[in-house]
Amino acid sequence: MKPYDSASKMMLLIFFTAYFDFIEFVIATFYMPKYDLLYSALSPTAETRFGGRIIIITALICHFILKIKILKHQFYSLIIIGICLIIIITPEILVQSKDVSFGEFLVSHLLILGYLVFMAMTDVVEKYLIEFNFLNPFFILTFESIFGFILISIYSAGENPFKDIKRIYGESSAGEFA
Repeated sequence: MKPYDSASKMMLLIFFTAYFDFIEFVIATFYMPKYDLLYSALSPTAETRFGGRIIIITALICHFILKIKILKHQFYSLIIIGICLIIIITPEILVQSKDVSFGEFLVSHLLILGYLVFMAMTDVVEKYLIEFNFLNPFFILTFESIFGFILISIYSAGENPFKDIKRIYGESSAGEFA
């Protein structure tokens, strides 16, 4: 089977998946804990409970970008998921608005939404590469990891990423460290 795209376009798409994954990592690892938004404005299970958003986002991206049809049963499932999300989010807004400011609450929801959008974009690009260009998933993962390593190396160039590992190694015996 012949792929739809050239090798350079496929490598660019693989780079984008690595970049989207990198942005997910940065949001989840640096911004949410840095501002302590996930635990102050939301409950610790909020990301999991609001995960239905990713289904809706992925379905819409697949429909509008990849031109994949949403059939009736899928459309009704998305409506049911949307209704359930509204049922989950409404009490969250009512209860959490008393504990924290609305600004913190909104920023935390936007961070989670951004995290989920980048996760959906990663999934959609990988789906495109597998279904339309017939790439081996292991090939995609290999090059995603190479690009991801390069992006992480550039991002952490100013910091010593091994300082915590050195600290734990110095404080522990070899068996505890292993």
